[in-house]
Amino acid sequence: MKISYGAVLPLPPEEAFRFVADPVNWPLFFPGVRSVDKDDDWGRVGGHARLTTVVLGRSLTMDLKLTEWDPPRSFRYTVSQGGQPGNDDNRRTFAAVRGGTRLTGTTEIPTRPGPAELLDRLQMLVVRRVFMAAMARLPDAASPTTKAGH
Repeated sequence: MKISYGAVLPLPPEEAFRFVADPVNWPLFFPGVRSVDKDDDWGRVGGHARLTTVVLGRSLTMDLKLTEWDPPRSFRYTVSQGGQPGNDDNRRTFAAVRGGTRLTGTTEIPTRPGPAELLDRLQMLVVRRVFMAAMARLPDAASPTTKAGH
């Protein structure tokens, strides 16, 4: 299953990429994110970060691993939980548009066969809601006037 989402950021592509690709900024626009720790290797393929968020009242810790790093055009990472292999594929692309930069994001999660497929589909509905809320908040969070206040 794959979902897509996006936003236009009031920044040139280099600045938009720098802001969005740094997971330390994610609590500024992702509802529920409680903490982010990125390793020194974040910013190159194989880099790692750890994110703790609250979803539906439940705390989740996710391990992120970069699989693509192409500034200022795109980055991609997998997400794993509890030592399981990372199979959630997340990609972000950046393109210059009038007024700033269009960010397009995709998240793809393989579905399991049988009854587990229903749970996977419900999970994607929650994930979609979280990302849509984040995209609605992102332009203001990335705004030069908003960032100046931090």
